[in-house]
Amino acid sequence: MTVERISPIHTAKEPGRLWRIGVWSLVLSTFFPYIGLPLGNSTNVPLSSMIAVCFVLEILRHPRIAVLFLGVFVGPSALAFIGVLLLHPIPNPLSLIVWPLHVLPLMGFAAVALRTSTSLIPALRVGILLTVFFALVQKFVFLDRGIVPFLGYYDLPGYASVSNNALSISTFVRRPFAFFPEPSVMAGSLALATVALVLLSASAAGRLVWADRLVVLAATIAIYLSDSGSALVSIGMVLMIAFWPLAKGTGRLATLSLILGVVAWTSIGILGSRGGSQNFSWGDRAASIIGALRYLVSDIWVTLFGSGRGSSTLLYQAGDIPMAGLSYANKIPDLFSVLGRLVLENGMIFGLGLCVFLAALVFLATSRVSGKFVAMLSVLLWVTISGLTISYDSAAWIWALPGICLGMHFSTGRASLSPQMTGPKWVGTK
Repeated sequence: MTVERISPIHTAKEPGRLWRIGVWSLVLSTFFPYIGLPLGNSTNVPLSSMIAVCFVLEILRHPRIAVLFLGVFVGPSALAFIGVLLLHPIPNPLSLIVWPLHVLPLMGFAAVALRTSTSLIPALRVGILLTVFFALVQKFVFLDRGIVPFLGYYDLPGYASVSNNALSISTFVRRPFAFFPEPSVMAGSLALATVALVLLSASAAGRLVWADRLVVLAATIAIYLSDSGSALVSIGMVLMIAFWPLAKGTGRLATLSLILGVVAWTSIGILGSRGGSQNFSWGDRAASIIGALRYLVSDIWVTLFGSGRGSSTLLYQAGDIPMAGLSYANKIPDLFSVLGRLVLENGMIFGLGLCVFLAALVFLATSRVSGKFVAMLSVLLWVTISGLTISYDSAAWIWALPGICLGMHFSTGRASLSPQMTGPKWVGTK
């Protein structure tokens, strides 16, 4: 009997130079959301979505996944068609076109993970470290001196205007946001990208290698400096996802104690900073979500099939969202939640169903590499970022992380991944 080592990563024919260039371009583009194509006055198509199209042929080689993506892409349009038949007008036809473009990273990253998931690792390291480096420079070299650097870069419809708020950002806020529209978007994207790196690195090597442990620590520093409310929970969850599988026995108690200490220290700093600056975004975000939930259950059609893709902004502007009794500081222009908007506009059947499907992908892929506890943390982090932190549907990492998990789950090497194992599986063969 001989012993054969089976890698937990699907291995395929060595990709060519063009494939590697495509992978690097796809990954790095997710950290530069302002590089994109304007589409109307209030939306855009990010470069990451345009590059993801290049991987469509890989998806077509896997009929089951192709059918899944077809359902994701045409779901809102199908609901709109049913609505028209039942005399429900389409509130925003342009949004039906934009929807599949915004979720294209789901397809692109799934395609890469299906064929060569390890090729994502070096590009992810560079993208995360580049973001962290610029966040540090932006904070301590520019913002603390009253300067917002590279204002010309932050100009694309669909994102908050950095130029119009430059004085406030450099004088009062001074929270780094790197190449992203807002500090919270940077913090959320970094958290999800870091979890993707941890998943890929641990799956490829059996455990998180030292280089990626340092990347994780660097990412948490930038997340902390962002002063994002999500950092109160995301820092702890990212550290637990990365380091909990490395600890064994009594070492887990020490790991947990250390991480809880870091969370307590960072939370005190973030709460103190936000309290001193009178930041009201939490109340506004909560009010927008609660108001949307009220509207969702106000009508059986809306509950089941949604208010229509692209309708949320129109509903808030028209005053149709019930806000009575809710506490908020500013006028609410839209629903400040990607997952909340997905459910409100597409209903419980498609909208909530898609949320559950994407969360399940994250759980299944992560549990096979790091166990169910880490998988639950990964899902909770994805829901927190997508549901309570980021408001832009075009935020690539909301879709990229489930895409990677989908590719890993359906790769031909999935049978060698075991929920009880954190490393490669060894089997005997005759």
